[in-house]
Amino acid sequence: MTATAAARLSSRPAWSVLDRRVTVLCLAVVSVAIGWTLADRSGLQSVSPAVAAAGIVIGIPHGAMDHLVPGLASRRWQTPAHLALVIGVYVVIAAAAALALLRMPDFSFAIFLLASALHFGWAETTYAEERSGDQIPEWRDGWWAAIAHGSIVVVLPLWSSEGQDAMRPLVPTLVDAVASVPTSWAISAVVAWCGATVIRLVARRRLLAAVELIAVLALFLVVPVFAAFGVYFGLWHAVRHTSRLMDALAPGESIHLQLKAFARGAVVPTSAALIVLTLLFAYRSNVGVVMTGVSVLLALTFPHVLVVALLDHHRRAGRPLSATESTGE
Repeated sequence: MTATAAARLSSRPAWSVLDRRVTVLCLAVVSVAIGWTLADRSGLQSVSPAVAAAGIVIGIPHGAMDHLVPGLASRRWQTPAHLALVIGVYVVIAAAAALALLRMPDFSFAIFLLASALHFGWAETTYAEERSGDQIPEWRDGWWAAIAHGSIVVVLPLWSSEGQDAMRPLVPTLVDAVASVPTSWAISAVVAWCGATVIRLVARRRLLAAVELIAVLALFLVVPVFAAFGVYFGLWHAVRHTSRLMDALAPGESIHLQLKAFARGAVVPTSAALIVLTLLFAYRSNVGVVMTGVSVLLALTFPHVLVVALLDHHRRAGRPLSATESTGE
């Protein structure tokens, strides 16, 4: 493979058609959610849990391709033996995380929240840079923007009354510790950090990234927290990650073909996750079953974070991320 071809596969073209559509979709959905809240907050509040559930279901496929990412990084990992190894390691990490959540729920959930904040925040940072045609930054160059996005998605729900009421039955000690810090302090800290980040983004002429940060902040400040998270997870975070995978699966192809390639790879894991969610809902009156199910679902976040880190590493290093990689490299 030539250096030019490798570069084409390892980075996304700036402002592709897919990027434009994803950006418009994300901002439009957030605008609708905020507008709905301003027009009929009580109405949205009444369906907020349903919006959250819908967002989670919509977002499931974005993590269903994790087992194929190593194969996108190198053809050597596309063999059945290597694929089985990847899936095995993935399951072991998730199982260990689930066990930790069951045995040490408060401590493990705190680690989960930290990992989630870093994951959500870094995902926004990398997407914005790739969309602009720039290389994915090192952590030392983009941590400030990542913390801004991550704190919005994790800190604001964590310090909301709805969020604490939902988590208290599962992690009471952690919720008590969080509640000991005044909500106004937490919100003020997040808003101040985001304000400083917006100023820095504008100074770097990243105007769209600044607008998007303001949009996400407004979403979580204005919209009921469960609805805000559902909108963000399903129709912002998941959509952006999916677009990166679509580009890696079928670089240079039409959006239709990229979407078909993604659907083929994601259908089986997505179906399995939906079955688990269905069983979890059916046995929702059993606290033990619910805690086990929630722990398993949350535990999948840990290997997912590692897989996305691998994706970013190969993008940053300029290595090919495509099934068409030459075997003679």
